[in-house]
Amino acid sequence: MKLNPKEVFTKHKILSSLAVIVLFGGGFIIYQKVKPNETKNSYMTAMVERGTLSASISCSGQVSVSNQLDVIPKVSGEVTYVGIKKGQEVKA
Repeated sequence: MKLNPKEVFTKHKILSSLAVIVLFGGGFIIYQKVKPNETKNSYMTAMVERGTLSASISCSGQVSVSNQLDVIPKVSGEVTYVGIKKGQEVKA
C-alpha cells in the first residue's frame, strides 16, 4: 500500500501543520545562531569643553590631477611663442 503525501496531509492536517511550523521555526533558530554578527555602531559621549580642534590625515599613494590634457600636434616643430599669461582664462 503506497502512501500519497497529499492524502496524508489532508487526513492529518493538524499534525502536518505542526510539523511544518516546527521545521520552519527550527530552521530560523539555526539561521540566527549561524549567521555572522553584524557590527553595531557605538557612540561615546563627553561633556562640552572649550579647546582647540585639530584634525590630520595621513596616507600614501600616487597623486594625479583631474584635468590633465596631453597636447599632440599634427606637425612637429618648436613652440616659439604662446600669447597668454600665467593664470589667464582661455577660450576655444
